Amino acid sequence: MKKTISYLSVMALMFCFLGGNAEAISIDFRDSTFEPFLPAEENSLDRTVGDINLSITAGPQEALLYWDNTDGFGVQYAYENDEIEGLEEFLRVSFSESVYLSGFFVTDLFADDHNEGYDEYGWYSINGGPNVEIWADPNQTPGTNGELFVEVGAEVNYIVFGAPGLIDGYDHEFSVGGVNITSVPEPATLLLLGSGLIVLAVFRRKLRKS
Repeated sequence: MKKTISYLSVMALMFCFLGGNAEAISIDFRDSTFEPFLPAEENSLDRTVGDINLSITAGPQEALLYWDNTDGFGVQYAYENDEIEGLEEFLRVSFSESVYLSGFFVTDLFADDHNEGYDEYGWYSINGGPNVEIWADPNQTPGTNGELFVEVGAEVNYIVFGAPGLIDGYDHEFSVGGVNITSVPEPATLLLLGSGLIVLAVFRRKLRKS
């Protein structure tokens, strides 16, 4: 009988591990698979990575996407074509299903930009929430690509990036290089896992009483 209980316990743990352990995915927007097909994808494109479908859109409506394999995505609308700048410009990354966003990385966000003595900043917003500022790393190596990884740790459906552009002669702009995500288990999967554990607990209790 003890062997039966042990066997069921092992099976339940394996099921929990296999069913509940979602795969972490690092999506690099600088990969050539994200290069837009022009003119069909001048404003928005859709891609599938693993089981995740995502859309990347430039805003406002008249804006165009910019992409290269060094910086990733920017927006062509205001005074520069390769980055997000200005209060109207934004870049939106949407997912076909909720994902856990561990973080994202940006490029061209420079500290002591052009030796002008200031650090660039921008912001992001999750699911329509408040803007969260991101600042260039003051310890970044001079002459590098202004890369920064920003930790998030939240379940998201979409994320929007923006930057103020020119403020008092100082320029604040950046590009988006990629995201690190994990798919979120569907409610049905979680219900099945919970039900299995409850049944196992009841079964063990009955065996102990007999």
